[in-house]
Amino acid sequence: MAWWLQRWDTLRGSLWFIPGLGVLGALLLSVITLQIDYQLSYEKLSPPAWLITTSSAARLTLSSLAGALITVTGVVFSMTMLTLAQTSSQYGPRLLRSFLNQNVTQLTLAVFVGTSLYCMSVLRTIREIEEGNFFVPHLSVFVGLCLGLMSLLFFVYFIHYTASSIQAESVIRAVSYELDDAIERLFPESLGDDSDDSDADDSASGDSDPNQEKPDSTLLIQADSIGYVQGIDGDRLIELADQLDTVFYVRAKPGDYIFHGAPLLDVAKDGKDEVEEEFQSKVRETFLTGVRRTPRQDTGCVIKELVEVAIRALSPGINDPHTAVACINSLASALSSVAGRKFPDSHRRNEEGKVRVIVQTPTFSQLLDDCFREIRFYGADSFLILEQLSKSLQMLSYFVQRKADAEAIRRHLKIIDSLAEQNLTIDDEKKQIFAITEEAKHCLEKIV
Repeated sequence: MAWWLQRWDTLRGSLWFIPGLGVLGALLLSVITLQIDYQLSYEKLSPPAWLITTSSAARLTLSSLAGALITVTGVVFSMTMLTLAQTSSQYGPRLLRSFLNQNVTQLTLAVFVGTSLYCMSVLRTIREIEEGNFFVPHLSVFVGLCLGLMSLLFFVYFIHYTASSIQAESVIRAVSYELDDAIERLFPESLGDDSDDSDADDSASGDSDPNQEKPDSTLLIQADSIGYVQGIDGDRLIELADQLDTVFYVRAKPGDYIFHGAPLLDVAKDGKDEVEEEFQSKVRETFLTGVRRTPRQDTGCVIKELVEVAIRALSPGINDPHTAVACINSLASALSSVAGRKFPDSHRRNEEGKVRVIVQTPTFSQLLDDCFREIRFYGADSFLILEQLSKSLQMLSYFVQRKADAEAIRRHLKIIDSLAEQNLTIDDEKKQIFAITEEAKHCLEKIV
């Protein structure tokens, strides 16, 4: 299933997949409508006048639609490339993944190319069957007109979408939705769902390093591919561990960059001297790699995109701190959702309950660092950024339920106090920062 999801993500992020389906759909539709026209006897049915046309009018209509839509397809493609170039330069090249995953552009291209091909397919069937008597597919021509009208509506909406999608608020909102989806998918359970986690113990924050538990004697399986780990087929990995009757200690995690010879996982020896190469190949196949990070199993992918937008907004060339503030708000909202959820267990078990795979799982502290560390560094001398970071941490202090999470927030509050003391020159601004951080620290005192 993980392999199919990776393939689907790859197809969904391409500009050819949906237009390709549009071409196939147009060809199929032309075959269906023409078959209906071949079977109907319009002279006997007496159809309505708006459905009937002449051979010359049908040819002119279809040829005009086909030519115009091919031209407009070029315009749409040019606008798409311009939007991608502007997005890459202003918000960062990693944001292109989010834009390519939007279906409006792909659907518009699919409708235009499909309608043009449909018109050409129908146009070739208009022919003279007897002297002065032509075969005219009246229904097919009418369907072509309807598709032309739909193409016009798509074009109008595409212009509206393109104009709105490159606005900073729209970019941040689109990436924030992806981050929310990733959190919902990777952290599905809330704290307090059952009696086992009623005390909200620190173990729910996740285990970071499986190497702390692995035995001294292990066998290493190394990577034979290059790229980012986009996902791990956990179910298949448990099956393979069952076959070998051992435990896998996974080193690589989604979002890591691997290369030939990089360590993937350790296998508990348990009396074994080596692992067969064929079996190692099966293990390697469970690590799905690609040229870029994806949010399917990697929340850090979307977090980095929002952080990149914020950092670029803080650069001297752009100098737009309010966009950075909007990114901080989105990141804080996502963290508030994570703070109330159970982190996945690092110990993965088979159906009998035996531990077969131990993986690296994220912690709230790691996610907090990923969200705020770089923004704090580049906005260290900005009162607006430090104030917003303080307010975000203050808000998070109301959501955290674990001691480890509270300690992570205290660490960030201490750093912000230090930056405000060193970089801010106005005493009133310092006092405002200190007041916010003190209130957040007071709120964290309830977590013991």
